[in-house]
Amino acid sequence: MSNENKRKPMLIRSRVTGILYDDNSSSHVYKPLQAYRYLKAGAQLLDILPSHDREGNERLVFIFSKWDAAMLEPLWRARKL
Repeated sequence: MSNENKRKPMLIRSRVTGILYDDNSSSHVYKPLQAYRYLKAGAQLLDILPSHDREGNERLVFIFSKWDAAMLEPLWRARKL
């Protein structure tokens, strides 16, 4: 992989969890039930952020590692979580 294609880490320290994480290696979950199921399945919550949807409604964004999300997303979609 060339140097142009490598992303520099964008490290963020969560004010909620205190965890230092790379935003480029994280997955954002917008559905509270999905976040709950990920947590129940053992995924580590990296952060929670306030946000807005396309209509401007307030919501929370739950941040998980891309690895945890990649393992759990197929189970979520198949309604097995």
